[in-house]
This record gives sequence, C-alpha cells and structure tokens, in this order.
Amino acid sequence: MTKIYFFLVTLFLSFCGVSQSLLSISPANANSGQTLSVTISGTHTHFIQTSGTTVNFSFAQTSGTVVNSVTVVNDSILSANLTVPVNVPSGSYDVTTTNPTDGTLSLVSSFYVNGITPPSLVAVNPGNGSAGQTLNVTITGTRTHFSQAVTNQVSFSFSQTSGTAIINSVTVANDSSLQANITIPSNIVSGYYNANVQNSIDGFVSLNNGFYVIGIPQPSIALVNPSVAQTGQTLNVTITGSNTHFVQGGSTAVDFTFMQTSGTVVASFVNSINTVSDSLIIANITVPTNAVVGNYKVRVYDVTDGFLFDDFYVFDNYCYSHFSTGYNSGNNQFTLTIDSATVASAIGYHWDFGDGSSSNVQTPSHLFTQDTTYNVCLTIKTSIADSCIYCHVIGKDSSGIVLKQTTSGFSLNVVLNNSTVTGITESGKSGGNLSLVAIPNPATREITISLSSVVELKNALISVYNTSGALIIEEPVLQHHTTLDISNFSDGLYFIKVSTIEGNENLKFLKQ
Repeated sequence: MTKIYFFLVTLFLSFCGVSQSLLSISPANANSGQTLSVTISGTHTHFIQTSGTTVNFSFAQTSGTVVNSVTVVNDSILSANLTVPVNVPSGSYDVTTTNPTDGTLSLVSSFYVNGITPPSLVAVNPGNGSAGQTLNVTITGTRTHFSQAVTNQVSFSFSQTSGTAIINSVTVANDSSLQANITIPSNIVSGYYNANVQNSIDGFVSLNNGFYVIGIPQPSIALVNPSVAQTGQTLNVTITGSNTHFVQGGSTAVDFTFMQTSGTVVASFVNSINTVSDSLIIANITVPTNAVVGNYKVRVYDVTDGFLFDDFYVFDNYCYSHFSTGYNSGNNQFTLTIDSATVASAIGYHWDFGDGSSSNVQTPSHLFTQDTTYNVCLTIKTSIADSCIYCHVIGKDSSGIVLKQTTSGFSLNVVLNNSTVTGITESGKSGGNLSLVAIPNPATREITISLSSVVELKNALISVYNTSGALIIEEPVLQHHTTLDISNFSDGLYFIKVSTIEGNENLKFLKQ
C-alpha cells in the first residue's frame, strides 16, 4: 500500500511539472585519502519515506568503494560519510543518490578532489618507424605502475585504419619503463599515431601523436570539379584522387549531404557513379532545391582508402555573376578572375568595360587609354533564361589612389578561377585530423577558422591566398578557433591553408 501511495505521489508530481533533483553537496571538496561527512540536499525527493537510499561518487568506479554510511535526516537532506581513495586523480566527480521512488538523481561534476596527478606516457624511443618494419621501442611513463601491474597491453592507433600492429613481446623494466617489440603493418599511411599502454592500475594511458610512421602516401581527394553548384541543379562532378584506389577498392561510394532549410540533413541525389580509374570518378548529382546555402563535404568511400573528404559549395540563386580583381604594377595590368560559381551557371557572357567598349567573349582582354576609373560590369545568362549582373570599379591601386603612369592607360585581362593556385593546392590536404571549418561562408567582415581540439598547434601557421596565388595573410595559429578580419578584402573567392606538424589542410571561402 505504501509503495502504491508513493507511486501515485510521484506520478502526480510529474503531471504537475514537478520533478525530483539534487540541489547541493556540502562540503563540495576533499583531499585524496580523507574521511569526512557530506550533506546532500534535494528537492521533491523522498529520502526518509523510501527505504534503501544509496549514495555514490563517480571516482568509486575506478578507485574502490568509498561510502561508509548514509544517514537520512528528512525527505530532502541526508548525510554520507565517505573515505576518498588515496589514489584518486585530481578532478571534479559526480554525486548520485538512488532509491525506488526517486530513481537515480545526479549532481554532475559537483565534488572536487585534490588528489594525485594521473599517470601518463611521456616518450616513445625511437619515435618513428617504417611500414612493414619490426623493431623494439621503449615506452616511458610518469606516475605509472608497469612493474606492479600483472599485465601491460601495448597498442598503437594505426591498428584502427591499417590492420592490427603485431605486438611480438612486452618486457617491463620498471614502473616507468617498458620495451615492446612491434611489427608495423605494411600498408600503413605516413603520419603520426598514438602509443597506448593499458593495465589494471593505471587504466588506459596514451601519448597522442607519439609515434611517426614512414609509410605509403596518404590517399586524398585532389580536386572536385566543379566544386560549386546551385540549388536544384543537376550536373556531373569529376572527383580526382591522389594515391587512391577507387577501382581496386571495389564498390566505391560517393555521397554529398546537404542541409535542408528545416535543419534536416538529406542525402543528395547521386544519380550515377562512373568509376573511371583508381584516381578518377564522375558522379552525376542533383542538388536538392531546398538545400541551405553553404559549404559542404564530398565524401568518397572504399574499403582500401576509407573515407575521403573535400569541399563543395552550394548557392541558392542559379544566376550568380561575380569576379575578383587584382592589379600588377609591373606590367600595368588588372586581372579579373571569374568565380567558378559564375562559370558553372553561365551559358553567355557580356562585358561592359565602362569606356563605351564591350565584349561577349568569356575571357576577353582590353586596353584602357586613360588613367581614370572605370565601372566594369559582367552580365551572364543561364540555361533557364535568367540573367544577372555584377560591377566593380577598377583604375585604383590597393590604397584607393587613381593610377598614374608615365604613359597613359592600362590593360585588363580576364581569366577563369583555377582551383590550383601558386602557393596552395588542393592536393596539399593532409586527410588527417585537422577537420578544418570556416564559419560563416560566405563571409562579409570576419571569418572564424576552427580546427579539431586534438590538433597539435606547435609551429602551426594559417595562410590566406587570393585566386592569383598572392599571399594575403600569414600568422601563427595560437588557438583552435582563429577569427580573421576580412573587411578590407575585395569580394571574391579566397583559399585558406593551415599547416601543422600533422600535415596541411585547405578550404575555400567567399567574401561578399
């Protein structure tokens, strides 16, 4: 009868929007090895009405039982006497209470322990090897217990992607040093990998990027062409790989995932995939009409190369006319670079040079006879009979001063955007752990470049290039989120390159 009563009370409170929870613990900290009593307070709880309320601290999962006794004061207050294990690492831990009426309630990271510094690995020597090589490596730890543990399991993270590394033997020298004889898989790609040791005392300890393998070249996507499309557009996309095995890998899959305006991720309509060779795929795709404008990833998968990624940009307007400008004082010439998005949608071009002259050629050249400013406009026509125009004033240098030459006039040359640019290439991508993201894209005043939190920032550099290959910005990467001021950039396409000890990764962004 009592159980039914409490069930009905709990059910009534839930219907009223009232729920049980823990509010506080006092004191909220202790030292390792200390015995003390703590008071835990709850709201809408049933500590005294329900028998069998237990208390648990999350460090008990790794360091033994710690709660000596539990004394219930009333429905919302109880006292727990505990002994903090001597070997618990410093940090914040969860406190939970459990009984049949309230269930399990938690205060997350609410109790801090001034404990020991956890064990870690500090070195692997030698720190490198070659694919297929068998060698002895010495792994050194600090605050570890190699000799006290019954067994020590050694592993390397490359076993996840390149076959299991063979650990032929493990010989323990002392608590902080052991030697492992290993055989590196023959098909491993070049790169940095984690070294790991696991035992019953230290748990799982790892040295991130502690071992470098000289292996086979990293497969990657070198080029996606075109790398832009409009919502609703159907087109052929050529994917060029570097060190890839599209045919050998068998059943190579291609995927473009786009975000709908509702926030739901939908698979693009990949109508057909033609695997031409180990390094070439042609995919016919249809971009959803409701895809959100932005930068997306092309994903290619086969059993040999695994997952490979590259960038693909979606515009919401089928008609997009745009070009960027640059001036070279050496040859007194302006270069106008047509964005790849414009080329993808245009079937006809009309240039108005602002001096009474015009051209219907895609990439014309023109000579201006006077030193003054000209409003150059590009109008494009699309296959669905749309037209749009973009204009930009030329005739000024980078400081905004009208050009003055010893001989009057200057020339203009129009070129197409080339995804391979001096100073930065798509094939320079590492395919590793960088996970480079630029937000927002397109951007107007600022753009934030984000790297995965596991990336080592030592000696890391971020570089920004225009479509002519000129270096615009180069600065060290000091944190995993870097915000760049691009308010003074001319409108157009730019390339970002981030270089770290783990490799390079590139992406594009649009300034508008």
